[in-house]
Amino acid sequence: MIKKNNAPDPADDQTPAPEASAAVPEEVAPDSHVQAELAELMDRLKRTTADYQNYQKRVAREVTDARRYAVAEFAKEILVVVDDLERAMQVKSDAPDAKAILDGVRITHEHLTSLLAKYGVTPIEAAGKPFDPQLHEAMMQQPSDDVPPMTVLTELSRGYRLHDRTLRPAKVIVSSGAAAGGK
Repeated sequence: MIKKNNAPDPADDQTPAPEASAAVPEEVAPDSHVQAELAELMDRLKRTTADYQNYQKRVAREVTDARRYAVAEFAKEILVVVDDLERAMQVKSDAPDAKAILDGVRITHEHLTSLLAKYGVTPIEAAGKPFDPQLHEAMMQQPSDDVPPMTVLTELSRGYRLHDRTLRPAKVIVSSGAAAGGK
């Protein structure tokens, strides 16, 4: 009998039987390589989960801040009106009916500042305080024998905060220390 292909003849006794282990995985119990890979994947999963939780917390903080400071532009615009009212209250009271006008302006100013306070906008106290670049904008320095250096002498324009952030720094004149030839 002549064979046309290289396939073994099933009738031939010398053909080895196929091994059963070739079709079955190497081992049922995982080896150390698989254990290490599993541990690495678990570690990555834990880190990814922690990163995602931190991301959620950060986004929640950012949303809270966005809501809290959403009125910032509105408040800046209103501060111009407050400045005008404060200047009007500094008018001399020797004009006829000036007292009635001044009282009306003062009441308007009080209402407006209380409205701003309701939304967290409060004035920054500046006069007599140490200069703080986070709260004050120095417009000039002036010698003073009575006030230590880097202390606010005069407030030119009031500054305001929105909650814990500076909305607008106070424009101030700062002491440069004793005048030359002074005490």
